[in-house]
Amino acid sequence: MAARKSTSSSGFTLYEILLVMAILAILLIAALFGWRVQIAKARDAQRKSQMHNLRIAFQTYRDDNGCYPPEAEVVCGSISLAPYLPEMPCDPVNEDPYIFKYVLDSCKTYHLYTKLEWELDTEINSSGCPDGCGPNNAYNYYVTDSDTAGAPTQDQSVEPTCGTTVKSCIPNVCSECCPGSGYRCNDLGTRCLLDNSCS
Repeated sequence: MAARKSTSSSGFTLYEILLVMAILAILLIAALFGWRVQIAKARDAQRKSQMHNLRIAFQTYRDDNGCYPPEAEVVCGSISLAPYLPEMPCDPVNEDPYIFKYVLDSCKTYHLYTKLEWELDTEINSSGCPDGCGPNNAYNYYVTDSDTAGAPTQDQSVEPTCGTTVKSCIPNVCSECCPGSGYRCNDLGTRCLLDNSCS
């Protein structure tokens, strides 16, 4: 009696190979997305840490000098705030300065803005910036001096006017040339900033 040949195949079918490749591709994409999210979160944590250090340096500077540092000194890579801060930090992605926007509202108030990469960060909502804040509403996270609450939006900074003429106002004082009584002129006397203490 002749031996029977086995009809079973030990190889994979084209369908099985394509299925395995599809599963591997999905896993690779998920891993890549997860890796990118974790990298973004790490950079955001670095930004928050840098902003915390800046806040401490600004407060110490104010304690010694009576005012917060001028905007011209808060520039990426600058050493003008030494010894309060050895060097101004830059963006952790590409070392550009845009990630931090320092706005000196008055001698004794400021806002320091940044844009966090991970837009689902819960601190974006708690900071009051889910729809953007700061100049051009381009940022989604900020820190400020302890005496000021809330992040001003672009709409809260306007040119001072008396009648129909645009005028400069007296720096750092409440101004009748601003729209209503709740505004203070900035350090240069060129903009009106919302300030509840002027009401």
